[in-house]
Amino acid sequence: MLDIYTAEDIRTAEAPYINVPGYNGYLMARAAKALAKETRAYLKKRYKHRAPENTHLLLLVGPGNNGADTIWAGKRLARKGYRIDLLLTDPDGQNLTLAAAESMDGTRIIGAEWEQAFSCEALQHYQLIIDGVLGTGARGAARGVAGRLLEKLRALQIQDMLPPVIACDMPTGIDAHSGTLHEPCLRAERTVTFIGRKLPAGTALEAACGEIKLHDLGIPEALNDFFPALIVPERQDHAQVLSLPNENSHKYTRGVLGVLAGSDEYPGAAVLTTRAAINTGVGMVRYGYPSREVRSLVLASCPEAVTFDASESRGHIPVQHVDACTIGSGVNFSNATLRMLQDVLESDTPAVLDAGALDLVAAYLAHSSAPLGIEKILTPHAGELARFFNIFASENPTRWNALHASGLMHNPLRAGATMPSREDIEAEPYYWVRAAAWVSGATVMLKGGTSLIATGPQANIYDPARVQELTILPVVSVPGATPWLATAGSGDTLSGILGALLAQVAAEVESFSRALNYSPSLPSRIAALAVYLHGQAALESIPWMLGPVPATRVTEALPQAIAELAEELPASTAWLADKVFKH
Repeated sequence: MLDIYTAEDIRTAEAPYINVPGYNGYLMARAAKALAKETRAYLKKRYKHRAPENTHLLLLVGPGNNGADTIWAGKRLARKGYRIDLLLTDPDGQNLTLAAAESMDGTRIIGAEWEQAFSCEALQHYQLIIDGVLGTGARGAARGVAGRLLEKLRALQIQDMLPPVIACDMPTGIDAHSGTLHEPCLRAERTVTFIGRKLPAGTALEAACGEIKLHDLGIPEALNDFFPALIVPERQDHAQVLSLPNENSHKYTRGVLGVLAGSDEYPGAAVLTTRAAINTGVGMVRYGYPSREVRSLVLASCPEAVTFDASESRGHIPVQHVDACTIGSGVNFSNATLRMLQDVLESDTPAVLDAGALDLVAAYLAHSSAPLGIEKILTPHAGELARFFNIFASENPTRWNALHASGLMHNPLRAGATMPSREDIEAEPYYWVRAAAWVSGATVMLKGGTSLIATGPQANIYDPARVQELTILPVVSVPGATPWLATAGSGDTLSGILGALLAQVAAEVESFSRALNYSPSLPSRIAALAVYLHGQAALESIPWMLGPVPATRVTEALPQAIAELAEELPASTAWLADKVFKH
């Protein structure tokens, strides 16, 4: 399990080591040593036969501790024979004195004159750039001299005309408090970070950091008392969430999943959701929809399924006969299907709420006296989440504004904006997935190249008197297995996988709601497993090449992906005990 923290956590964790009498800067010295070590390792790998004296490095030095780390790393590299140029982005600041005192003979210090001497040709002499302008404590974009410099360098990088970049602690322009990227930001081939991993690691924006190398600076215990902001489960962690059958299992102990998916317009969604659930190993799928044609198509494609006519049952899904539901993929909601959705929302039945159901959930929540529980899992992509917020706020602006005023939500929107757009959510996914969990009270999976899963607070946030009771769990991150999954039908397949896993776990515990009392992270762990299995099945479906992974191929590969993951577990395992998440 990889733990990822905010900048505030890291700075608070290091403070007791720094704010003591007689502190001699040993943490900065260790950081500089780590940066120099990782730089040398990178250079040896990239330029195998190039001697240090023929390797020219440009170090971008900011005004703070990050700049000082970079200067000291430059001194170490110069001792090894590398040619070092220090470019000071704050030429009148304190690091000018440090650079003058610590630089080795032959090191060139560049100050304000860089703007006159800047040229693409001059940069071609360097084999590497180290970005030490701003570090963990920075917020927002670089400004002034540093901003102008990075803007020019970023333009060259976009044109593939810039040497590779290594970042000291964090690429300048990345806000490690929120995981937001502000341009101009040089994309790094490698980021050497200290004490603990920081946002945006674990999100799609991690790509701007390149390969992350963590050095704990000899104080690994510093973060022992801190909960991570975000966690990334590894393969063994996912395996521990699997619910496996035994000799006493039967179809009802393996879970019954109710499915409301598809429509006359989108019948494929019904088939894909149902087939994915069956191939994930759920004991039974009960598929309900008013259209005989759609039900017939589901039975023809998935004879294992049991269907019922939602209109004949007057829209009442037999909740007492299912362990979980998945609702929304491809559905055009009518009176009967709306009743089915409302039945689920008003019960404590675990449910996956996807696609068209999300708009209706937003309107329902705007007028509900209480938020949903964390046994409900919402699965929007960025565009659907933007629409969810807009519907909630337009239906009940007073409640939306009250949530902002409560301090639960800050406002990261650009000036003049009142609602997040898809682009806003993609730019700050960590914040917005948590905001969605706060607003809904549910577990929220923000789908994307990297999917983020947030758990709603264990209190009624619509009751101002209970705001202080909130418990916020870490966001769970699952990197995507392949971008080829970005196709129609992938969301339907994922909805079926997640519903099946949810039903399996709900059937195996005596009371799902009671299980959540001692393991509130259980729904997010199940959701993370669903994303992981979806990706592994995609890879299984194309073992001999990198190429398209249509949803039908992914569903076919699910049994193999699950079987291989199950091999990670001991022959006998008390799986529920393993589900109690350590955080």
